[in-house]
Amino acid sequence: MLEIIFKYRLILVFFFRKDRNIELYLLYSKFEIISLMFNGYDREIYGRMSPLARKYVFNKLERRFQYDVIERIDTVDFDSSDIDTWSSLCNQLSNGIMSIIGHVDHSDFEWLASFCSTYQVPFIGLDNHHYKKTNYYISLMPDVLPALISIIRRYQVNQLVYLYDDANGALRLKQLIEMTTNNTIQNLNIISRYLGNPDDSYDLLQNIEFMTNSQLRSSSSTSAGQKFQGRYIVLDFHSFNTYRIIMDKIKHRGMTTADYHYILLRGHP
Repeated sequence: MLEIIFKYRLILVFFFRKDRNIELYLLYSKFEIISLMFNGYDREIYGRMSPLARKYVFNKLERRFQYDVIERIDTVDFDSSDIDTWSSLCNQLSNGIMSIIGHVDHSDFEWLASFCSTYQVPFIGLDNHHYKKTNYYISLMPDVLPALISIIRRYQVNQLVYLYDDANGALRLKQLIEMTTNNTIQNLNIISRYLGNPDDSYDLLQNIEFMTNSQLRSSSSTSAGQKFQGRYIVLDFHSFNTYRIIMDKIKHRGMTTADYHYILLRGHP
């Protein structure tokens, strides 16, 4: 397999969506060219990275693998109806592309996975799309849902507040609800809320506090002899910045007493 790889140029295509910071993920493969394709203004974000820092990364690759690394940047507006994205990717195939790696939103995953299956191009995702089974896709992100289920079972949680802010969180919530309906998880009441603007979440947090207070009073009156569980709140956000904002507001509201238990599922810088 390695001998075949060495005969071709390996181009890593990074798909950066809006609100994503830029990171370079290094794989154990030898390559000569790095091709970076950006969506709209994301090229400007990458350009703000220090050229010396980028050169440092490429120099390490050259010394380690003894290959010349060339940085080639293309800008593609994937949201524009005037641009045939499929043709743009086909043009990259003619340049010797052998793999695609990068962040992909849920809304773009279907067509990109179809493209990779059609042209037998490996797609290495930096997001969690384990719920979609494809022959040419592998995720570098672990599936966190089994870990959440283990926590629920270990602490015998019977009520869970689920707070999310994007389509990936909604799909994970859907999977969790399906597990409760087919009795994979028993006696679990899920309260879900969508977070729109994290800077304007005071009323949402107040609502969560009120609902969990009501549940605690009901539990204490009906099962006084049972062990006190507390409140379990899942935070499923797409960025660390959202976590920071919400946790600051949680602290300001005093929702940090011993009966609060927060589970942070994921996040990108």
